[in-house]
Amino acid sequence: MTFSAWILSLLMLVAPPDQIAALPAFPGWAETAAERTGRMQSIADDIAAVVNDADEQPAVDGKQGRARTAALLVAIAWKESAFAKDVDVGPCYRPTPTSQRCDGGKSASIFQLRLGTGATKEGWTQADLFADRKKAIRTALRLVRRSVNACRREAPLHRLAAFASGSCSRGHQASAARVQLAQHLLATLPPPKDLP
Repeated sequence: MTFSAWILSLLMLVAPPDQIAALPAFPGWAETAAERTGRMQSIADDIAAVVNDADEQPAVDGKQGRARTAALLVAIAWKESAFAKDVDVGPCYRPTPTSQRCDGGKSASIFQLRLGTGATKEGWTQADLFADRKKAIRTALRLVRRSVNACRREAPLHRLAAFASGSCSRGHQASAARVQLAQHLLATLPPPKDLP
C-alpha cells in the first residue's frame, strides 16, 4: 500500500464520501460522492507529498513518525473543516458578511489557518493557500511542529494547544480532541510496516 493510499483510507474512515455527499450543501458547493472521492484522493496525495518531502520534518518523533504525522494532519483537518469543499478550494462560504464561518472569513484551507489579510511566514496569502493545497499543508505542518515544541511541557494530549488557540495554556480540549482522533485512526488503520 502506498503512503497516499493509506492516507486516503484514513480520510474515508472519518469522512465517507457517500454519507457526506448526502448531507445538505451550501449553495453552489454541492458535490457528488464521486467528486468528493476524487477530491479526497487529491488531499491524500498532497498530504503524502508534503509529509514525505525530505525537506520537511515530521511533527511526531519516533517510529513511523511521518505516518503518525499524516494521521495527525488528517485529524486536525477533519476537526477544523470536515474537509468541506468551499473551505478546501475557497472562498469560504459565508451566508452574510457578519457570518463567523471560517473565523469570520479570516481563516483558509481545510486546516482553518487564520491569516486575515496577512500572510504566512513564507509570504503566502489566503488566496495562495486556497490555490495550492500543498502550501496550506506545509503551513499547517510548520504550525503543528511549532505547537508541539512550544507545548512540550504539557501533557501529550495538550501539545496542539498553541495550534488550536495560540497559547499552550488554552485550547487543551481542542488539542485533546485532535490528538485522540489521530490515535483512534492509527489504532483502527495502523500504517503498513513499510511506511516511514
